[in-house]
Amino acid sequence: MGHRIITIGRQFGSGGHEIGAEVARRLGIECYDKQLITMAAKRGALNHERLGAFDERQESPWLYEGTYEGNHRVQRGQPISEVLFRLQSDVIRSIARREDAVIIGRCADFVLREVLDTELLTVFIGTASNTNHS
Repeated sequence: MGHRIITIGRQFGSGGHEIGAEVARRLGIECYDKQLITMAAKRGALNHERLGAFDERQESPWLYEGTYEGNHRVQRGQPISEVLFRLQSDVIRSIARREDAVIIGRCADFVLREVLDTELLTVFIGTASNTNHS
């Protein structure tokens, strides 16, 4: 049997990180969020601070910053956001193969959709809209 992974997609301000961290604590498993940037940077031999600026952000299709550094896992000339997504995806799949975990954001549900031998629970946490119908 494979590992159990809980992926949490969330809206800004929903408390998704805090909820994911508490779920992981109660289950006695790791919670991965921002450290995925560091892990991806290490995997690609890239600068962590430079990658962090592009985490979970959409770049303009007409103006983007390419990357020309890193190791064999980095495709030269590609937008940094795409390089970061590919590296983080590799890290996420690696986590799913070796341990039970909670993974916050980074399209982990999409990345893990075809990983065999993984029990995947996908959760989305949104914010409550405050509408006044007076």
